[in-house]
Order: sequence, then C-alpha cells, then structure tokens
Amino acid sequence: MNVRQFLKCNVCESIIFVRTQLGWLEEYPIRVHCGNCGILISGKAYQDPFNGRFKITFDNSTNVPETNPDYYIEASGELLTEKLQHANFDNKYLYSLPPFFNALFSMGDENYDTFKQNTIGFLSKIKSDWPRVRRIFELFLTGKKEYLKKEVNKHLPVKQFPMNNELEYVRGVHHQYLFFLRPIINENFFKSITKFIWNEINEISKVEGKKLFELAKEFGDNGLLQRYNEKIFSLLTQFVDNFQYMLPVFGIQYLQKNEYKNTKGITTASFEDLKQFYVDCFEVAGELIVLLISYNNLKYRKDFKLMKKKRKDVQLLENYLKLSKGARVEFLDGEENFDKLIIPTIDSSIRNAIGHNTYKYDGAKQELTYYPKGKETTSDAKTISLVDFIEKCWNLFQSINAMAELVYQTQKIYFVGKGNKPINPNIFEVKLKKKKIGRNDPCYCSSGKKYKKCCGNNQ
Repeated sequence: MNVRQFLKCNVCESIIFVRTQLGWLEEYPIRVHCGNCGILISGKAYQDPFNGRFKITFDNSTNVPETNPDYYIEASGELLTEKLQHANFDNKYLYSLPPFFNALFSMGDENYDTFKQNTIGFLSKIKSDWPRVRRIFELFLTGKKEYLKKEVNKHLPVKQFPMNNELEYVRGVHHQYLFFLRPIINENFFKSITKFIWNEINEISKVEGKKLFELAKEFGDNGLLQRYNEKIFSLLTQFVDNFQYMLPVFGIQYLQKNEYKNTKGITTASFEDLKQFYVDCFEVAGELIVLLISYNNLKYRKDFKLMKKKRKDVQLLENYLKLSKGARVEFLDGEENFDKLIIPTIDSSIRNAIGHNTYKYDGAKQELTYYPKGKETTSDAKTISLVDFIEKCWNLFQSINAMAELVYQTQKIYFVGKGNKPINPNIFEVKLKKKKIGRNDPCYCSSGKKYKKCCGNNQ
C-alpha cells in the first residue's frame, strides 16, 4: 500500500510530494531533506496491519492538499528508493510502480521472502529476546556467575551447557550472542570466517602450541579479553538501537544485481543518525585488531610480540599498543592471513574526517563529501552516497562480529590453559535404537527434538 502526502516545508514553503510504501513494518523512521533550503524533515510511520490502520507524522513541514509539487521522493522502511528529485505531473515517477515492485524485481521472489523473514525474525528477537540477552551479557561482564548460570540454563539445556567453569560461561554466553544475531548474519560469510579461524588456530597450535597458550595468557591475564567483550557488547547495544536506520542496506545482499543500489537512495536515515555509530565501530575495531595483529605475528614471525617491519618505532607489540587507532590500521595491508577479518571494511579516512569535523553532507542529494587528512582542501575531497556510507557501517559491524569470533576462540584457549575442562562433544550426539518405529511411537527427528508421535522424519 502506498500513502501519498504533499508536505509544505515550514522554512521555504517548497512542496514535496512524498510517496510512502507502508510495507510490513509496524513502525519506522523517515528522513527527507527539503530540496530547496536543505532542512531535515523527520518523520515516523506507524502501522497496525491487523486492523488496517496507519499514521505518518512529520516535523518541520505541514500537510497540504494535493497540488503541483516542487520535489518528489519515495519513502520506505524496508527498501532502497528513488532519491529526491525535481517533480511535475509529467514526471514518470509520479505514477510509476511503487518501491515494493522495483525491489521485488531486483531481488526476485525467493530472495525477497528471505529478506522479509530474516528482518521480521530479528525485529521479533529485539522485542522478545533482547532484554534477556542484554542481562546475560551484563551478568557475564560483572562476574555474577550464580545468576548467569541460572539465566542461561533457562534457555539452554544444562546437559549441553553445564555452566560449571569459566570456559563454559564463555561458551554459553557466546551461543546466546550468535543465536540473537543469527537472522541478520550473512551465513555464508560467517561460516567461512569461523572455518578460517579454526583452521588457522589449529595450524598454529601444531607448530607453536606453547606460544599460542602464551598469547592467550597475555591477553587474558592483562584483562584485554574482558575489555574486548565489554566493547563488543556496547557496540551490540548500539546496533540494536540503530538497526532500523540501516534496514534497507541490510537488504542489499539479497539483490540479484548489486548495481541497483548505485542509483538509489534511503529514507530511514540521514548521515547524522549513523555518524556516531560508524565512529564507535571504528574505535572498537581499532582495539580488536591488536589481537588480530598478534595472531599474524605468531603465524609469520613465530612470536606474537614481534611486529611486522613497517615502522622503525614499532618493533614490538608494546610499541604498537601506543599507536593511535588510525595508525594501527596502517599495519593491515591484506598481505597476512588474519587481515582478512577486517580488510577491506575498515576505513580510517572517514573516521578522521568525522573526528576533525571536516565533512559536508548534502541531504537533498544524499551525498557525503569528506576530507581524510582533516583539512578541507579541494584536492583531498572524496564523495560517497549515503547508501554507501551506511553500507560501510553495516559491513564494519559484521567484520567486528568476525573478530569477536577470534576473541571467543582465544578465550577458550586461555581457560583451557588455566585447567578448565571442556565439555565432551559426544554429549551433543543423539543415539537412536535400531528398531522399527511405528506411527504412534516416540521418535527423534533431525532437530533432535523428541516427539510424542512419530512425525515420519526419523533421522
């Protein structure tokens, strides 16, 4: 369903024709800039699909009867749309197909359905699971082990998650973290990353097993692993708060032709909505790459403290720790294996521009012009679209999830080194008796769930 509104800017009185696709979200933000004076017109859409009710409100503008507009824009809470443009009633977009159909054609039925289900699934988790996941992390970070065990075992089986030592605390919390994010994690990417980390650590352990434990001990004893968990959790909290701003960009991965995004805009966010999120993602990544670099050092130089020869003043890891986060990024050039966890998603040039306030954002064009060296010189200027900037936010957060997996594997090594006994993996195997199962007999299916009656899918 499309809602047509004619908004008169409260500053310059330009008329903006906004065509909003209601879609399947209950509520979402709308951001539109006036094409003439440039002010931000913030809105919010509310929908009650079960009763067929909706409401769309805007600040800095007034609803007026249908008239000849000065500008036209499409709005959607889920999808990329046409950008703001000059309009008249001969404009093809005034009576063209709504954003829903354009996105459907670009994704295809199957991809669109997957995108929709994953989005609804994650929004549902935010509403129902996030308070629980949040308190589990808070209990874990504050060391309230008795309460932590109780909370985790409300939702995970005690047999498989006994929560009886530090190693099991880490494993139980990590499982909750991944389960919460599962709907919006790129499964193929995450599987490849976890396989890569496991294989790399396994190979290192065969050659430098003792030094691998020393690496984990260094980061564990100095409290860095705990600090990393605190940073990851803080960023997760921000991601939950900012998800709806980035939702249409989440949908990019489902496009059959990625060039579709190059001509589209986004109406769920303005640059200011996500500027701080990008900065905080960069800051967290800048801390986590110390661990990443240490693994590179161990793999290639047989000593996790011995740095790659890149700067004369940085010979050891202790020198590297003194660098700014922007300078740390310079050691990532893609030439060593663990670099792939964060390359190419981290971009210190945008972070520098935001930090020095050397950027300009054109809301009407949805373009960010920034000056990486902190000085507004024409030769230094770079310009990207708002969609590209938000995609950088999204991808950087996903890379931090990849590095969070490295933190998790390092914690496991650390606690095993301290004598924590891991659970026997055989506990997860379901042993079935070899007998013919009748239609009314109990059985276990591939999910491992026991049914009162056979469901005909015995495995």
